[in-house]
Amino acid sequence: MKHEPHHLREAGEPKFQLSKGNGRGLAVFDRRQGQGAFFRQVSVFGAAGAIAIAIGGLLGYLPGLQFLGRIHPGFIPMAPSTAVAFILLGGTLLGLTLRDWSQLVLVLFGALAALAALFGALEVAGHFSGSDLSIEDALVPDAGYLGAIPISRMPPSTGAAFFIAGIATLVLVVQRAIHSPRPHLERWAGCLGGVVLATSIVFCLAYLYGSPLLYGRGATVPMALTTAFGFLMLGAATIGASGGNPRLVRLAAGSSTSSYLLRIFLPLTTLSTLLGGFAALRVDTVSGVSSVLVAAATAVLVASITGLITVWSARHVACAIDQAEEKLHRYEHIVSSTTDMLALLDKNFIYLAANAAYLQAFAKTADEMIGKTAAQVFGEEFFDKAIRSRAERCLAGEHIRYQD
Repeated sequence: MKHEPHHLREAGEPKFQLSKGNGRGLAVFDRRQGQGAFFRQVSVFGAAGAIAIAIGGLLGYLPGLQFLGRIHPGFIPMAPSTAVAFILLGGTLLGLTLRDWSQLVLVLFGALAALAALFGALEVAGHFSGSDLSIEDALVPDAGYLGAIPISRMPPSTGAAFFIAGIATLVLVVQRAIHSPRPHLERWAGCLGGVVLATSIVFCLAYLYGSPLLYGRGATVPMALTTAFGFLMLGAATIGASGGNPRLVRLAAGSSTSSYLLRIFLPLTTLSTLLGGFAALRVDTVSGVSSVLVAAATAVLVASITGLITVWSARHVACAIDQAEEKLHRYEHIVSSTTDMLALLDKNFIYLAANAAYLQAFAKTADEMIGKTAAQVFGEEFFDKAIRSRAERCLAGEHIRYQD
């Protein structure tokens, strides 16, 4: 008997769609709906931003352009070695994102990432050992001091961040070089990129609150504000190049209702926390203003904004649900009316749905099929012989067509 191909759709992510012709054969095609294009844009924007900030840091050592390297006269400027490391890693991430490369070019990318990571590690080790292990003193001319802080020297905090960012970039290069999916490598790279991103946010917030970290500690070099911005971009680029790992990032970029709510309420919660902390820090600098009054005003403002956003998001979600239900009813009508046999199975080969034509072909009711495995419906022998291997291959992403 000749069988037309079936198309299986797995519930959840990744998604597969199931449709059928006249018989029992199963063939599946992958309709994985990732957010590859979005994360590609994030990676390109982040890498290009890090490079632009680094170029600004280098130009900041020219007369009349100091603001490009430090933003504020009282802040330490980005060190030249920091700018070069940003260009190395940002250029590598940009290259990995834009196109595929030969093994030789990937080896070069890996060497650049390893060089940045090694320089950062030596900078940290040199700080604690009291010696110039990175030979930065020999490579970069002395540019004076900001108080007791030497200018044009990479701080150990920046070195540590470059070590992590360099390792993450190197992992991504290795993943590209082996030409086979290694999800765990992308997860590791994404997590390391998240560490870099979180570190940059901490230093940026310290500057925002007016209490930058590591200033006033003698000759200890703090991380520059422009450097923190650069790591913000570099961390985002690393996460984008890893495909949206870690999982929280993928969830926030998704198209589900939970992703939509996360994109609204996570920034809202973060903004509320930052606003409250900023108000608490600044109230003492304003004479004649009660701290209780400021706290109350902040609470009212945050509650008002939260209420407005909650109402708006609730209406938006309700509208989206109504539209989805309307589309679902339409699809249900189409599926129930077609003479083709259609069914929906999950990754464990359990029937989640089947149309009337499918049920009629096997003389089953919905109760007899829905919730049952394909082995229970077709029999263990037929399932193991004709279905299992093909279904497992298709769920792995292979497109299969066959006839009995």
